[in-house]
Amino acid sequence: MSKLRIYLASSWRNSDAVLSILKCFRAYGLNADCFCDQESGRIGFNIKDCLEQSGHSLYEVDAISALEHPAVKQQFKIAFAEDKKWLDWANCVVMLMPCGRSAHLEAGYMKGKGGLFYIYWMADLPKGEFDNMYQFADGMYRPDQLHELIDVLRQEMPE
Repeated sequence: MSKLRIYLASSWRNSDAVLSILKCFRAYGLNADCFCDQESGRIGFNIKDCLEQSGHSLYEVDAISALEHPAVKQQFKIAFAEDKKWLDWANCVVMLMPCGRSAHLEAGYMKGKGGLFYIYWMADLPKGEFDNMYQFADGMYRPDQLHELIDVLRQEMPE
C-alpha cells in the first residue's frame, strides 16, 4: 500500500473537535487533512452566511435552490472542488460522528474508489439507532477507542 493519506470527514458543527483529532493524528505521525483546517490554506465556506449576506435565510431554500442560488453557486463550486481535491489525494476516510450527509457521501466516495473507511464516534453512540450500511466501514470505534484507531491507522502505513 502506498503511504496512508487520511481525510477527516465530519460536520462544521464539530470543527473544534475535528481540528483536535487532526492535531492528535499528526502528533502520531499520520498524514491527515480535514475540511476545516484553514491554517494550512484550506478554503472554507459557510452557506448560511453567504445566503444571509444576500438577504435570504438558510431556511427559505431547499437543497436544489441553494445549489442554484447566485449568492452561493460560485462559492459552492470552489468549496466542492477543494474538498474533492483532498478526497482524491486521500486513500482513507475517517468519518467523525456525529456528522451529516456530506461526510457520509465523502465516505461512500472513498469506499467506491477502493480506499479505506473508518468510523469514529466522538460522543456516545445513540441508543436505538442502527445503520446496516456502516458495515462498509473497515472498522468502527467508540469515543474511548481513539488510540486503538490511531494504532490501526499506523499499521496501515508502510515501514
